[in-house]
Amino acid sequence: MSSDKDNLVGQMVEGRYHVESRLGAGGMGAIYIARDVKVLGKIVVIKVLLQEAFQNEYVVKKFRQEAEALSRVDHPNIVQILDYGEMENKQPFLVLQFIDGVSLRTVLKREGIDLIRTAHLVRQVAYALTAAHEKGILHRDLKPENIMLQTRDGEERAVVIDFGIAQLQNSVIAPKTIVTATAGTISYMSPEQLCAGSLTTASDTYTLGVIAFEMVTGEKPFNPRSPFQLLEMQRTGLSVMPTKLRPDLPLSAQTAIVRALAYEPENRYQTSRDFGNALFSALSGLHSTDADLIHRSVTPVSVNTGNVNAVGTHSSAPQATNGVPLEAAPTLTRGTEWTP
Repeated sequence: MSSDKDNLVGQMVEGRYHVESRLGAGGMGAIYIARDVKVLGKIVVIKVLLQEAFQNEYVVKKFRQEAEALSRVDHPNIVQILDYGEMENKQPFLVLQFIDGVSLRTVLKREGIDLIRTAHLVRQVAYALTAAHEKGILHRDLKPENIMLQTRDGEERAVVIDFGIAQLQNSVIAPKTIVTATAGTISYMSPEQLCAGSLTTASDTYTLGVIAFEMVTGEKPFNPRSPFQLLEMQRTGLSVMPTKLRPDLPLSAQTAIVRALAYEPENRYQTSRDFGNALFSALSGLHSTDADLIHRSVTPVSVNTGNVNAVGTHSSAPQATNGVPLEAAPTLTRGTEWTP
């Protein structure tokens, strides 16, 4: 829990960022809205480790690793890192792009959301994930709270945030990561992540499949009472197909979602981009020859995941603004094991 000594409202960070308000705080850090006085008052988000947390070397490494992950990838659907540094007391901080929007969680409806809207948003997130994967980054905690929606010039854009527990290949900050406990959000985990197994890029694709199911039906594909029961449900497969919950869903879209949720990683789409394209095609009536489907793909590589113990289970910040929670390579080599 943060204390008054951790409250930065009204302060100047590094003589440049004037902190105006706090969006929220979790067990490890706090998130603020600030203005960059050197860039004409540009609004930014500052993410800071709490004083108690930055005494933990492991937590600091994970925080720095988020900066490393975000510095590797430049994509319009991934939150941008603008600065990284330490305050006078050595408290590390990140300066991130401010996203004036809401989280995907806030727009989900019990009956599901518009299918064309779903097609566009899922494809954007899928492309963002593949861009990260091609730079050696697995997100590992994708969920509706970590997808921000921003509207500009009448067009809606999805932005993936919170790489706090991301797994990096060839990390400069933490070349080796000790396996401690499964990290992430249980209801969105792939089977292999749930049982602390080796992850591949298809693991993030599975998670995106869960989100797509929820977007079109308004419900999660599984509703277990425990992680063990969830794993058994995942192994057995869907008991209720999406079209039963959403009759206007095209069968081809259901096929795409079911494939993304395959228990075995090798039976899923081998890139998130492929899944995004398939679902977009199914929901928008396009054909597989559409130019959007012609993209270079990468084969998922296995990662001996040094699963991190939650750099904290992040409490959600208010979703009407940025929603950025706490806690980032070389191109993946085909068919090789990805050891962090």
